[in-house]
Amino acid sequence: MDGEAGGYPEGGRRGALGDYPLLLHYHPLTVYRHKVLKRPDTVLAHLLLDNESDEVMRNSFEYYEKYTTHDSSMTDCVHSMLASRIGDLQKAYDFFRKSIQLDLDDLCHNTVDGLHMANAGGVYMSVVYGFGGVRIKEDGLHLHPGKPKEWERFSFKLNYRGKEVEVMVGEFLEIRCKGSMEVIVNGKRHNVYEYLKIGY
Repeated sequence: MDGEAGGYPEGGRRGALGDYPLLLHYHPLTVYRHKVLKRPDTVLAHLLLDNESDEVMRNSFEYYEKYTTHDSSMTDCVHSMLASRIGDLQKAYDFFRKSIQLDLDDLCHNTVDGLHMANAGGVYMSVVYGFGGVRIKEDGLHLHPGKPKEWERFSFKLNYRGKEVEVMVGEFLEIRCKGSMEVIVNGKRHNVYEYLKIGY
């Protein structure tokens, strides 16, 4: 645990290095001597492990956001997902927009060579695991939805234990499935019999 970050340090000695502006590109030998990151691996670990407090995840997000160069096409979607998880929907949406526009606007000036498929998967994950708040745990399918103010509604489908589940998030949360299942919404367990519509 890093006292300054309130989270876990990346790269071993990074906490001992000085801050550095990320506005310009420098030779890697220069960059390696400063506190900069290409990808937010610690932030990603919070998404995968899901065993830290909201405070630790928020501290890690805020700390590593300022040191990440966003040179990787997978960075913005990771930041979008964790921003959603910590409840900062505006930042989540801003990172989502950057991620979704990456190939559409040729932001890396290399779309002619092919699409960034890992980023495309990250865009889907930003919707499902970020804004949809999907967590698959031992005790069931959890949803913690949060809708960006820029959207009227959004929906997605996923397969859970052999069932196709459709989730729609708008003024209400709507869930469709064949047969019945249980879902946990913001910590409260609900039974779904083909269709459920609730406030969230």
